Amino acid sequence: QMQFFGARANLAKTMLYAINGGVDEKLKMQVGPKSEPIKGDVLNFDEVMDRMDHFMDWLAKQYVTALNIIHYMHDKYSYEASLMALHDRDVIRTMACGIAGLSVAADSL
Repeated sequence: QMQFFGARANLAKTMLYAINGGVDEKLKMQVGPKSEPIKGDVLNFDEVMDRMDHFMDWLAKQYVTALNIIHYMHDKYSYEASLMALHDRDVIRTMACGIAGLSVAADSL
C-alpha cells in the first residue's frame, strides 16, 4: 500500500473567507467563491454556518484537485521510481487529507 498525503486545509482561514465574501483580508484579493461579505458588528450563527458549508465544499474540491495533480505529476515523472520498485506489483493507493484550524473555527462559532 501507499498513501498520498498533502498539507492541511485551514478551516479558520476558510471561515474568514466565508465572512469576507471570499476575499483574503491581507492580500485584498478574491481567492474563493465571490459573495457579499457579512456586514455589521454581530455575526449570525446560522448565516455563518450556511456560508461555511458552501466554502468548505469549495475548499474540499480545491484540496483534492491539488492533491490529484501533485500525485499525477509524481507518477508522470517517476519522482518515486526507486521507492515504487519496492512495492508489490498491484499497488493499493489511498489518499489522506488533513485539517488545520478546527479548534479555532469551532471556538469562533
